[in-house]
Amino acid sequence: MSSDKLPVPVLKGPHWRVRFRPETYEEELIPSLKECLEIIEQTKLSIRGWDYPHLSHRDSERELARNG
Repeated sequence: MSSDKLPVPVLKGPHWRVRFRPETYEEELIPSLKECLEIIEQTKLSIRGWDYPHLSHRDSERELARNG
């Protein structure tokens, strides 16, 4: 498949955004957003020096969605 036929412009930038969203929301499953971020940090894996999922340590580079 050539790059001009891709459904999204993945070759125009150096990164991808990955958003994690549950199919259903269970409030008591993870008590806080802080604990959720800690779980992601503890369970990420490293592939060729890059961690996945990658969470920036810079607050200005994090986007957090909230319901409500």
